[in-house]
Amino acid sequence: MLAVVGHFVLHTSKAKSCLLSLRHVEGAHSGENMAQSVIVVIEEYEIKDLLGYFVLNNVSSNDTCVREILKQLRPELNLKERRLWCFSHIVNLAAKAFLFGEEAEAFEFEINSYVQLQQEEKELKA
Repeated sequence: MLAVVGHFVLHTSKAKSCLLSLRHVEGAHSGENMAQSVIVVIEEYEIKDLLGYFVLNNVSSNDTCVREILKQLRPELNLKERRLWCFSHIVNLAAKAFLFGEEAEAFEFEINSYVQLQQEEKELKA
């Protein structure tokens, strides 16, 4: 699944966000495949000329995705200027690295253990 969210400012200077589309990506989640799904949404909403910046997490396929979108729809725009990284994702990665070092799987193990413990407590109470 691929979510396309639009962030914009109204004429009243109020910032808004809305889900434009939730698409099923056929095949691998490669940058090229994701780009084709996003391009369809951009064309459906007729917002090609309103494109500003792209905010995505740090996966390299997202760089490819934005590059393909700009190449096909707005070749005059510079990828390095228009591709932004999600700050929340960066903070999340930094917190995991600080808490668990190179063993981020330990975090998943702790979460799963906690969930399992809660389930066992419910079963014991029942």
